[in-house]
Amino acid sequence: MVSARPRVTWSANSVPVGTVPSLGADGRIRPITGAAVSADGTLAALRTKKDVFVYRVDDGDVADTFTRAPDLVLPAPDRPQGEAVAFTDDHALLLASEADKGPLPPLHMVADLPDRLQAADRSVGVHVSIWALLTGAGVAVVGGAFWLRRRS
Repeated sequence: MVSARPRVTWSANSVPVGTVPSLGADGRIRPITGAAVSADGTLAALRTKKDVFVYRVDDGDVADTFTRAPDLVLPAPDRPQGEAVAFTDDHALLLASEADKGPLPPLHMVADLPDRLQAADRSVGVHVSIWALLTGAGVAVVGGAFWLRRRS
């Protein structure tokens, strides 16, 4: 007996399936194995076997959030089949894995996630500040050279 193919219908509330940027800490693209959104809707995470991509959710639009680069990329613990991710009420991350014919690995908790996000913000701010300083210095040097040349 052949079963009929399921019929797919689209509505105004459907989210199109597309590509999610999942470039790991080592520069390799990985398949997504798990996803979670915090209870208050302000954070989201995508899990691969090797990394966790953490996002701040703007205006409650999780689908749009996943179309941009993550705010933070964390290495996941080395587990046989790292697949699950969840948030606690205080924004800690819980990571879990299946096991292949053995005992289940312990849950892994990233309790300092808010601190890591703030540190990532400061790091981006420092990079932007250095870039702005170097750009300003370059403009000053070129402008000064042009001004000196006109005076000669």
